[in-house]
Amino acid sequence: MSERFMRQNIFVNWVRSCWFAIVVFLACWATAALDDPAAEHFATIKAAAVKGNVEAQAEVGVLYRDGTGTPADAKEALRWLRKSAKRNNARAQFELAQTYGLGQGVPKDLAEALPWLQKSAEQNYAPAQRILAECYDDGIGLPKDEKAAFQLWHKAAEAGDRSAQHNLAIAFRDGHGTTTNSTAALKWATKAAEQGDVLMQWEVYRMCVKQSDLPGKKAEGFKWCRKAAENGYAAAQADLGTAYYKGEAVSKDVDEAEKWSLRAAEQGDVTAQGNLAILYMSTGNYPVAAKWAHQAALQGDIKSEFNLAMLYYDGRGVTLDKAQFLHWMLKAAMHGDAEAEAKAGEAYYTGVGASTNFIDAAKWFRRAAEHGSPLAQCNLGWMYFQGQGVKKDLVEAYRWLTLSVRQDCKQGAVNRALAAKEMTPKQLIEGWRLADQTVITNNPAAQIDKTPATVGFPPFQYQTNRNVWWRSNYSH
Repeated sequence: MSERFMRQNIFVNWVRSCWFAIVVFLACWATAALDDPAAEHFATIKAAAVKGNVEAQAEVGVLYRDGTGTPADAKEALRWLRKSAKRNNARAQFELAQTYGLGQGVPKDLAEALPWLQKSAEQNYAPAQRILAECYDDGIGLPKDEKAAFQLWHKAAEAGDRSAQHNLAIAFRDGHGTTTNSTAALKWATKAAEQGDVLMQWEVYRMCVKQSDLPGKKAEGFKWCRKAAENGYAAAQADLGTAYYKGEAVSKDVDEAEKWSLRAAEQGDVTAQGNLAILYMSTGNYPVAAKWAHQAALQGDIKSEFNLAMLYYDGRGVTLDKAQFLHWMLKAAMHGDAEAEAKAGEAYYTGVGASTNFIDAAKWFRRAAEHGSPLAQCNLGWMYFQGQGVKKDLVEAYRWLTLSVRQDCKQGAVNRALAAKEMTPKQLIEGWRLADQTVITNNPAAQIDKTPATVGFPPFQYQTNRNVWWRSNYSH
């Protein structure tokens, strides 16, 4: 066999192999295409669009834009969407507006987007009405107009748009673009919740709790709280845990309380983390309690800052550390918690966690006293009587000691009697008058919204000698 013939034969075999590979590739590609529902859907819709079906033209434009069933192609997407939109298809007008408004494959252009959005909304296309409402509400490309936003949300909500129902519920709840109407708010929140809006499921619960004096509202609210919790909404899980812990609208069940609180806490819900700390403290599991108290305290949870401080003070679940005790107690005090302010005052008065400092002690006692703490009022009065950290002032001493006595502080009564022995009748009258005129401000830490999301477990009742510590500091 000649060398020329052999080379020719090799070439022929190579060509045959290439053709075979190409055929196999095309066959695999065709099979894959047939097995890809998205590609098959695109082919069907494209064929209908080419024949002039206006709905198919809108759909194929979206498929090109999103790269569904075909490679993404912004130019083709615009061509098909514009073709359908010009034929007055509401969906195409909306999608074209979205394309320009969000800059999907094209430069963002509100001037181009808004006219198409308005055309779609005028045809009562609910998604367009909702987005246009948001533009009016936020003043995006249009003058800010809350009433116009409300009207558009109402239309879209009536048409069944879940997000519009959500926004409408909030508008009625807060009086946004309309007057407040709790009944209407609950109605639309429920409609959105029934369509799977998890946040609205929780909101229905909150609304029902506020109307819990009405028959059946508490049970209805609990049902929606559970739905939201089962759908993974952390705040609802925290609330469900609280309900089980307190036995509200359901039988008390600490295991269920722990389960739901854990789910929420693991998602970072600060209320649940603080609640878990209380739960584990109540069962004596202090190491785990300290872990959750620390996580919640890092997020600024006041009760957890206080609880963590006390754990450090007692050395429960953590190494006893008076400096850390004062660190976290001051955090809670700076957030305005009256008891923490009083404890900070004690710490500085007795030199726990820091050097004794009567000036700082008086400062914190004053804050706690002004927030209504009877023990702080007693201690501040004593410091005025002794001239510790403040200039000695018998009238001021009598004033604060009288306020503590009015809250049944026994030590305040003892200390006031001591002060009274050194006072003139005129000073006594003046001290009493100042006590009557003293305005006690509410504890800022107690001004948290008391809707279910922020109401946690009852405070842990510490079994320590801290009450003795209070009394022993000022006994005579």
